Amino acid sequence: MVRRQALEQFSRSHYKGYLTINISAAWIDHLADFTSLPTLLMLDEFNVDRNRVIIEITESKGDLDKLVEIADLYRQHGLKIAIDDFGAGFSQLERVMAIQPDIIKLDMQLFQNAAKGGIASDVVHLISRLAKRTGCRIVCEGVETIDDFHFGLSCGAQYMQGYLFSPATAEFKEPLHYQKQISSLRKTFLKKTLAKEEHKIQFIANIKGLIECLKIALETDFNLKKLSRTRLKRAAFYGSIYAITKATRSHRILILPMATGSRTRLKSALTGHGDLIFINCWRLSRQKTVTAW
Repeated sequence: MVRRQALEQFSRSHYKGYLTINISAAWIDHLADFTSLPTLLMLDEFNVDRNRVIIEITESKGDLDKLVEIADLYRQHGLKIAIDDFGAGFSQLERVMAIQPDIIKLDMQLFQNAAKGGIASDVVHLISRLAKRTGCRIVCEGVETIDDFHFGLSCGAQYMQGYLFSPATAEFKEPLHYQKQISSLRKTFLKKTLAKEEHKIQFIANIKGLIECLKIALETDFNLKKLSRTRLKRAAFYGSIYAITKATRSHRILILPMATGSRTRLKSALTGHGDLIFINCWRLSRQKTVTAW
């Protein structure tokens, strides 16, 4: 009944977007005749453009072979396929690989946890990269705050859904109803992102300057202790050690202005980042030697 009402209203409206229809995987398991699907019959009845309809397969447990069969059937009739609530319940990468959906809708709880950072954020970014490689589009559900919206953009999501825009309503909104709000949100995101990038550029410039000072010192006769006190300022010099280590990993260089005994601790922190050039400043100041691991 709800599906029929939605399709009837959609056919009468001038809405230029998409209509999404949820279909339970459990319902598909009990479907005996795939040649007479109710949704396809109603699309014909109301003369709805099938290219504007998305079938959302919910993430409940279901027979994978049947899911693949019905997804292919809907595609043959011009409909798009989405996997709903990805990341909840019986979420499986196997399902994504088998069905190859056009759209992945992230589970609301997963997305909201990811927006706060931590491992959930890493998982969402991995899903985003997976979607990009397979040609899927990402929909973020549960977008309730400006920070949620910004996080969705940072993940590369093409669509957002949540109370930040509107609760669920029975009526369709005009196509441009949210345009002004979205434009404002995108501008704040751009401003925030540019500020972060400027800070990153300045940080890299500072690191490069520090490395250049050390390079000059290593090519001449020098006293490193004096260098750290005068040219680089002692506190800034030692405070930048960890930052330099992180920033220069891609250049395969590790600068360590510490006693040799600190090597073991830093090596354990850098496990998996082999072939780093190890410059121990205490040894260099005395013997001008370079050791490596």
